[in-house]
Amino acid sequence: MQPTDAYRKLKTTLRSNAIFSAISGLLLIFDAGLIGEFMGVGSSALYIGLGVVLLGFSASIFYNTTREQMNLGEAKLVAWMDVAWVLGSVLLLISPIAMSVGGKWLVAGVADVVALFAGFQFYFLAKTNSAGDLADLKS
Repeated sequence: MQPTDAYRKLKTTLRSNAIFSAISGLLLIFDAGLIGEFMGVGSSALYIGLGVVLLGFSASIFYNTTREQMNLGEAKLVAWMDVAWVLGSVLLLISPIAMSVGGKWLVAGVADVVALFAGFQFYFLAKTNSAGDLADLKS
């Protein structure tokens, strides 16, 4: 069965998310001290740990996109995890944590990118599910 255009776009969006997450993770790991100074809060260990988590997240997304048939349930979980990231970012921004102005802009900017990924992922998931020709895919 041929994948639909929405399915291909979902796969591309997920791979883009994986690449963004991997680059972010690597930056957090290898520039933890610099990022901590820029953010004005937290230790290098915090940023290294977050970087490791992002690399695992990235690898799991990319693995799903390399399957012959993507697991749409996993794709949906990624979209919801992106929503959780955005909500966590909002909570961080409104919290009393003494973060630098640049740090707040960085958190907001990353949250914007992640929100775009979530939106596109939900949109293409809905289009993929409504196409009806991928009913045999795992969901």
